[in-house]
Formats: sequence, structure tokens, C-alpha cells
Amino acid sequence: MPAFCQHTRKPLIPLSRTFPKFAGLDNADHFAISSNGVIYYLKARSVDYGPDYFLSEYESQYGKSYLEDEPNLRRLAASRLDWMDRVLVHSGLEVDWSARGPTLLEIGSAAGFFLDEAKQRGYRTLGVEISRYASEIAQRKGHQILNASFASPELFRFLDGSSVSVETSFADRSEIEESALFANGLSAADASLTADTAPTGNAYSAPADHNPSNTGNSILSGGETAMDLLAAFYTLEHFPDQQLTFRRMAQLLKPGGLLLLSLPSYHGPLFRCSPEKWLSSHPEDHFADYSPESMALTLELYGLKQIASRPSSFHRKRACGWIRYMGDSFYRKWAMRKGFGDTMDILAVKSL
Repeated sequence: MPAFCQHTRKPLIPLSRTFPKFAGLDNADHFAISSNGVIYYLKARSVDYGPDYFLSEYESQYGKSYLEDEPNLRRLAASRLDWMDRVLVHSGLEVDWSARGPTLLEIGSAAGFFLDEAKQRGYRTLGVEISRYASEIAQRKGHQILNASFASPELFRFLDGSSVSVETSFADRSEIEESALFANGLSAADASLTADTAPTGNAYSAPADHNPSNTGNSILSGGETAMDLLAAFYTLEHFPDQQLTFRRMAQLLKPGGLLLLSLPSYHGPLFRCSPEKWLSSHPEDHFADYSPESMALTLELYGLKQIASRPSSFHRKRACGWIRYMGDSFYRKWAMRKGFGDTMDILAVKSL
């Protein structure tokens, strides 16, 4: 990880300088914070998102496998869509959905549970998912899924309906990008892969069972490439290049389009009250941490405005001081008012 904020290019400072509670704690020097409040984990590394990630690893964390947790995941998906609808009503924000129904791209679509719920509500859905195991589950249910990283240049060919070459050398990639990928006004620098995300060798090889003929998108109208809605749930923190990720999200949204996120928040009881536990339990593949405030500041850098945030988990017993002695209902109301939670939901809109 760099010594500069990926969003602002300003130097990072030790986390303990901003949050003195972290001074002298084990591994605290592995974290640094930017002037706009983004925390970077300097020792982060990507992991394998194969079947084990959705089976044994998920089960070790949640007590059941990812597929066994399907009812709960579907409930969360419906809850997020309901919350977005309520925010739009209360804010008075008018959304100009596409005439054929709003287009939705989910970043990190996993087995497609959120896409299922959205499709039932009239969304035209697409997904991008790095795990072949999860992608195949969603594809078998009829979803159009690109099995690749969100940072992959294949994403733009997938969205404009072009076939994807089974093997594309990086030497030839510029010609492809100039002719097809950047009809949306993207620059070559925006789509370049970092050393952390680029495949090894000089070529990108699609999965052996990849079928280029299935990458054309019948759900999109001719020339329609910008999305009405982008969604990402506990995904953004996994990307080594945060600037590329945010820039790409902004460029894939149509003016007035919405961004719906769920991700960890350090404005919560674990970080504020148990810094040792926050450090020891921090996932090795989380490259950046945000709070509602730092997320709002970051989104502004990319022409996005945060219109709502809320805590998406409530752990009263993790809190410290008098707060932990509130009743559960009072704590929930207080946490909602303060945006206080170890995880958060974010809704943002792209400027017109």
C-alpha cells in the first residue's frame, strides 16, 4: 500500500496520531489514516475467493455456509431495496429510471440473491463476480454475470455487449479499449490494472468454460451502457486500488444514477471502544475502512453526493460507558440518530 491517500494523493499519517487509543497497541503501526478520514491497512493482501470462501470460511464466521444463509441474505437484500425506496420518497429526489426499467449492476454479485430480489421488482440486472464458484451459481439461475474482477478491462466489453476474447494480451489491450471500451468517455489510465490486480504473465486468460457468445447483454438497449443503479455489499473494502474503484463506479453511473453500498464502518463500538479487538480481528483482505463522514467526503471527489447513511448493525454490548446500559430499543434509536454502527449502508447519487 502507498504512503499517500489513493483518493487525494496527500500523505497518510499514523492511525494513533488521530486516535490516541491506538498508541502502543500491537499492529497499530500497520494502519494509517488520510486527511479526509480514510483508514488504510498497510499489510492488506488479496485472498482466494473460491468455494472455501463461501463454504467453510463463511461458516466459521457466521455459523452456517453461505448457501445455508440464503434466507437471511435475501431478507437483507429486500431490506436494502426498501430502505433505498424510503430514502427517495422522503428526500423528494426524482430518479429518471430508464423507460424499459432501471438497469442495475451489482459489484460482487456472489450467488445472485440480491439480483433475484431486484429482478422481481422490475430491475434489469447484471453482475460482476470474481469467484467462479459463485458466478456459476448465479448464471445457472439465469443471471448475466461477468466472472472477473471489477477492475478488469473486460467489464466494459461485457457492458457494451461485445464478445470477450478468451486471451487478450496487455500489449493489444489499448487498441481494444480505444475502439470499444471507452465509448463511455473513460481514459486509458482509469482502466489500467494495478500490480495488485493484474494477472501474472502477459495475458489475461478467461476461465476454461468461458463462452464469449454469452457476454452480449440483451437486457440493455442499443448504446445503453451507463447504469441507473450500482450496488456493492461488503465488496469495496476488498479492492487494493480504491481510486480506480470509485472512479469506475462514478463513470459507470448515468447522471442522476444511484449508488447503494454496505460496508464496514469504523464509527462504531468495536473501533471506538475496543481498539485492541478491532486490530486483532481486522480482515487481512480489507484494504480501506470508512466512516459515514469519510465516505461522504470521498464520494464528493468523484462527483457523487451521499444522500443517506445508516448503521446496518447494532451491538449495544460492544459499546462503552453509559451507552452500553441503554435498553436495546433506546440504543437502536440513539445509534440510528448518531450513525453509530460497526457496519453501514450508504446511498449516493451522481451529480447531473
